[in-house]
Amino acid sequence: MNQLLAQALAEHEEAITKSRLDVRVTAPEQPLYASVDGQKWWRLLDNLILNATKYSLVNSRVYIALSEQSGEIVMTIKNVTRYELGDGRIAGATAAIHRGRLKGRALALRLRSSLSTCTGGR
Repeated sequence: MNQLLAQALAEHEEAITKSRLDVRVTAPEQPLYASVDGQKWWRLLDNLILNATKYSLVNSRVYIALSEQSGEIVMTIKNVTRYELGDGRIAGATAAIHRGRLKGRALALRLRSSLSTCTGGR
């Protein structure tokens, strides 16, 4: 997983630089291995990184942490959003995801969630 994350970040280096983000990665020195569909996980990482470049506050940091906890690989991505979300927008997106009425980012969120769940993630 370390290598897949590093490759995804290298692939999007130009977009990250253009969006003036400081990406901070925390990962163990030793490789973390997972039996996953590499193409699907590549698409997942691709989408998450692209969304960070599109929707993060300019000149802010994006934190990506990769670790192993209780025998599971945990990846966390945190950023400061460019636009204020507010409780109503978050609740609306969550409700749309659960109702299956999806557009744009909500659809991408559902796809990421489904892919993660199908491969044993949360």
